[in-house]
Amino acid sequence: MKVLIRIEFEKLIHQKWAWFILVSCIPFAYALITYFVWVDQRHLPDSPFYVAASMSASRGMKESIYLFGNLMVALLAGLLYTEEFQGGKLRMFFLRSYSRGQIFVSKWMIMNLFILLMMVILGVSFTIFGVMKLPSPPEVMISGNRISSTNAAILFYTLKQYALDFATLIGGGGLFIWIAMYCRTAARTIGIAMIYIIISIFATSIFDPGSPLITENAFLLALIYAGLIPGMQVVGVEKALSGDEYAQISIAVGLVIYFFVCIVAARRKFTRADYLN
Repeated sequence: MKVLIRIEFEKLIHQKWAWFILVSCIPFAYALITYFVWVDQRHLPDSPFYVAASMSASRGMKESIYLFGNLMVALLAGLLYTEEFQGGKLRMFFLRSYSRGQIFVSKWMIMNLFILLMMVILGVSFTIFGVMKLPSPPEVMISGNRISSTNAAILFYTLKQYALDFATLIGGGGLFIWIAMYCRTAARTIGIAMIYIIISIFATSIFDPGSPLITENAFLLALIYAGLIPGMQVVGVEKALSGDEYAQISIAVGLVIYFFVCIVAARRKFTRADYLN
């Protein structure tokens, strides 16, 4: 299994599209921090829209993960699992002593490591550009509490946020892999994933926590948290970090469903499909 994982890793690092995903994180982070500078010029430090340098990594990930992050994961899943369908490359693996299940798991593990690397690059880029371009007020707001900009709680909050965001991207990756198993091409996978992301963001904006539709119906809000990956990322993660137990349970249940249902279904399709034609 270790040999198979190494083979998948070596194949990935020789792909131009993999480097494109990683390198694109840097200019994207710069562009988003530049946008934060524009926002700060139009708001006072007490505004919830104001972004301080110490919060650049946290706010940067929050504003980018639900669209940029999910699209990159969809692209990764589509290419990693469908590129070898064409040209019969998977035949060579199937002729070796590796089971289809082992091949699937090795690809999934490499995909998750790649997602982690992408998040590290984004986080470091947000931090560096944030320190260079954003203001540094003496205090910032976290979960409704005002704390010092130099307080270590900011670092712990950001690390917990990134851990939850990483989990949501893995969950979304499972869904995109399952989609890829039926699409068989990266273009179709990304197209369907894009539709899912847009619909999810639209649904999340409609069922905003302050909306009259769900102000007194926590069940509908839980469906947004647990049923839609962008819903978790836009609203659920922040509420979970603020101590909302209902959001924490909803996200946990949703991720378990994505992890096991989608991954198991995708693995079943991968191990039983005919790739020789």
